[in-house]
Amino acid sequence: MASSELSVADTEGVSLKSLFTTAQQEFEVIESLTMSAREPAYQDQVQRCLSHFNRCRLMVNQLALFSTNESLDDLATGSLRYLVVEAYMGHLVQKLTSDSPSTRPSLLKQARDHYDNFYRLCDAYGLVEPVDQRLYQQRLTKSNDSTLGVTNRPSREEKITRFKRRKQLEQTIHALETALGPVDRSPTEESQDDNETTERQLALNRVQLQIHHTLEALESIQDEYALLAMAAQASSSSPSTDSRAPGQSRDESEDRLDQRPGGSGLRNAQGPLLSQQGKVMRPFIITDKRRDIQESVFRPGWRLPTMSVEEYLAIEQERGGMISGGGQVPSSEDKDVDHDGDPDAQDRETYKQREWDNFKDDNPRGWGNRKGKG
Repeated sequence: MASSELSVADTEGVSLKSLFTTAQQEFEVIESLTMSAREPAYQDQVQRCLSHFNRCRLMVNQLALFSTNESLDDLATGSLRYLVVEAYMGHLVQKLTSDSPSTRPSLLKQARDHYDNFYRLCDAYGLVEPVDQRLYQQRLTKSNDSTLGVTNRPSREEKITRFKRRKQLEQTIHALETALGPVDRSPTEESQDDNETTERQLALNRVQLQIHHTLEALESIQDEYALLAMAAQASSSSPSTDSRAPGQSRDESEDRLDQRPGGSGLRNAQGPLLSQQGKVMRPFIITDKRRDIQESVFRPGWRLPTMSVEEYLAIEQERGGMISGGGQVPSSEDKDVDHDGDPDAQDRETYKQREWDNFKDDNPRGWGNRKGKG
C-alpha cells in the first residue's frame, strides 16, 4: 500500500483535477475487471490507483478545500467532487489482499478509517440523511462486537428500500451526466454559469451514492472482523487431531467401513505390543504377510456392504421406520357387490351389464378410427 505521507514535490506539476480524473478512470477499470483479486496484475492496479487517490487527498489537505466551519452553501461547486476521495480509498484498501489472516485486520482498520473520515466530512456539511445516520450509529455501537449480529440484521423491507434508493441515485446520476453533455461532465470551478446548477446536483448525488456504498462496506467490514475472530478462536481452541506426520497423505482405505483384518489401522499402529508385565497394549493379528499383501491387491474397488439386508431391516424396525400389521388383501370375491337381499338392485345390475354388452356389439373396438385422415 502506498504511504499516506507524501512530499510536496510528489504533487508538483500535476493538477488536482487531472490527477483525480485519472484516479477515477483507473477505479472504473478495476471495477470492470473479471480476474481474481489475488492476481498480481489486479493488485498492482489497485496499488497504483490507491497511490493516485492518496496524492489527491494530500493536495486537498494542502489546498484546505474543506472546513468544518463552513456550510454546504459556502462550498464551491468545483470542490464538491473531491469529497469522495476518502470513500474511494476505503474501497481500494478493502480490495487489497494479505498473505496471512493475521494481517487482514490491519487492512480492514485502514479501510474503516477512510470510510469514517468520509462519513464525518459529509455529516459536517449536512449531507447525511437521517436514515443513514441511524444506520451508521447502529453499526458504530456494534463495531466492537465479535459476533455476526444476526439478530440486528436489517429487515427485508429495509434492504428493498435501500436497493430502490440506490437504483434511483444511479438513474439520476446518469440523467444529469447526459444533460451536461460529453465534454467535461464533472463539476469544475471553470464551468459555465448555466451548467453550474446541474453540475452541483450531479456532485451531490455522487456523494449520496458513495454514502450508500460506505454504509454497506462498513457492514461488510464488521462481518469480516467477526469471521476472522471466530477463525482465530477456533484454531487456538481446537488443535488438529490428525496424528499423521507432516506431509503424509491420507490413505483412502482409512475411511473404509469394510476394513480387512490387518488393515491400515493395524499396520500403522505404533508402540510396544506387550508391556513389561506381558499385557497386550495394542491390537494385532497373526497372519501370513504374503496372504495380507495378496488380499490388499485382489479386492473389489467398490465399497462393500457393512451389513445384510435382514440386519438393516431389523435396525429400521427398532427405530420405528417400518409399519407392521395391517389387514388382509381383499380377494376378488370380496370385491363383488352382494345384492342377495335386494332384488331391484340385482335387476339394475343385470340391465347395466346387458346395455354394456349391446354397446360393445354395436361399437366394435377401433370402430370410427379414421387413422388421422380427418
